[in-house]
Amino acid sequence: MSSCTPIPFDLVSQFSARDQLYQLEPEKFKNFLSGLPTLESFTAQIEKKRAKPIDRILLHQVLKKQYADYEMSNILEDNIESLLEENTFTVVTAHQLSLLTGPLYYISKMISCIRLAQEIEKNHPDVKIVPVFVHGGEDHDFEEINHVEVFGNQLVWDNHQGGAIGRYHVDGLREIVDQLLEMLSREAHFESLKTTLLDSLIKATSYAGFMHQVVHHLTQRYGLVQLVMDDPELKRAFVPHFRKEILERKSQSLVKYQQLRIEQALDIKSQAFPRDINLFYLTSGARRRIDFQDERYVVLDSDISFSVEEILKELEDNPESFSPNVVIRPLYQESILPNLAYVGGGGELAYWMERKTQFEEFDICFPLLIRRDSVMVLDVGHQKTIAKLNLSTEDIFKTEDELIKQHVQAENKHEFALDNYQSEFNSLFERLKLDAAKADPSLSKWIAAENSKQEKLLKQIDSRIHRAYKSQSENNIKKIKKLKDQLFPNHGLQERKTNSLPFIARYGEYYTETLMKYLNPLDKSMKVISL
Repeated sequence: MSSCTPIPFDLVSQFSARDQLYQLEPEKFKNFLSGLPTLESFTAQIEKKRAKPIDRILLHQVLKKQYADYEMSNILEDNIESLLEENTFTVVTAHQLSLLTGPLYYISKMISCIRLAQEIEKNHPDVKIVPVFVHGGEDHDFEEINHVEVFGNQLVWDNHQGGAIGRYHVDGLREIVDQLLEMLSREAHFESLKTTLLDSLIKATSYAGFMHQVVHHLTQRYGLVQLVMDDPELKRAFVPHFRKEILERKSQSLVKYQQLRIEQALDIKSQAFPRDINLFYLTSGARRRIDFQDERYVVLDSDISFSVEEILKELEDNPESFSPNVVIRPLYQESILPNLAYVGGGGELAYWMERKTQFEEFDICFPLLIRRDSVMVLDVGHQKTIAKLNLSTEDIFKTEDELIKQHVQAENKHEFALDNYQSEFNSLFERLKLDAAKADPSLSKWIAAENSKQEKLLKQIDSRIHRAYKSQSENNIKKIKKLKDQLFPNHGLQERKTNSLPFIARYGEYYTETLMKYLNPLDKSMKVISL
């Protein structure tokens, strides 16, 4: 049976001071937020979003197109249809297209988003909340997502197509999938995972399509709606904001202003690097930054450039050729969705906090910022090791040195104590000498000699027992080091390195069901889940 141990954020040294502060004292950030990250804040947030209506018909049409060839669960289909209704809102999370779901939190942040939607609906039965996962398919830093770690082995997708990663063909991906499946072939739910991955690969015409299929298999029963923002019609709807960024170029100063305010108020360093123009230009095999030079709009590292009139015409004719960077992407997302909150990690939320004044300038509703659940997963092997070492769940968050010191101190309390036995034997031989002397005084010397032999024997026994304790202690110290390496790879958190698919291959739907049972991003603790 599964269990969950909540760990207070301030006991997890791997979290940044900023991240801990936001979870423990969010009111210190209130000047940079739409509202505090609490359930109560959604009442006002719903009304704010009502005042900024979005094109629901367009959103529905795009989703129907993106799901046209899918078999959908009833809850997923209902969620998509409900987006036409004015009383339906969303909560969103997003991520790059990490190879084969990348680090563990790729899946757990989706579950956090789903659970948040459920919690809001419980508190606001008059509205419907749809969880949405936005694919970050326009990123072009392939080296960030082209690898995944499984059982300490790194699988790397060797691909040199260039441009927006979501548009990549899936060439060479089957080889990586086969390597993964070979590693997981003995797991109980291997066949189900194999079907998921190979079926997704067969149906996909792009890497974004492949990941869309994989996530669909894993989450559709919970109603998670996926949205690919690299869509011509969605970008056409955002053209007025693209135009504003191109012509007025205010984002840089607005974000820098907010960054300065945050640094002065909270001594927190800036996250994003805003530019004069925060847009890329997409061509086949390339995503290049647009810059303003000598009264022309220049696509860097190319021979493409535009006058003002030319770039505005290109924007009208081919909006899909323009791609927002990290500074504009939040505006794009929130202008398309009837969204109340963004669910993300500490680093993501730090980026969003720098955007509030920019959102106001573009007249777009700024969402609530909810820290996703952080999760550590203990399988049966981890649990057995922790039990054998007499550790608590909280203990594993201590440093390796602290754990070893704790273990050695505990072992020393139970080690063989020679002095106690020697004292007892000496007392026994003294009584024997007294009793023997009554019969024959000469026996006392013989008994004393035997006592001396016994002392040497005890020392030999003591040496052997201490060697056994030392060997046992060394083995346990090795186990402590191995456990820490597995749960805190490179001294970081498991969720940032370990992949979810081995757990899914071993436990099947039970894995995601267990996450659904215990996660709740409004409960501000790290969850250590024992499967």
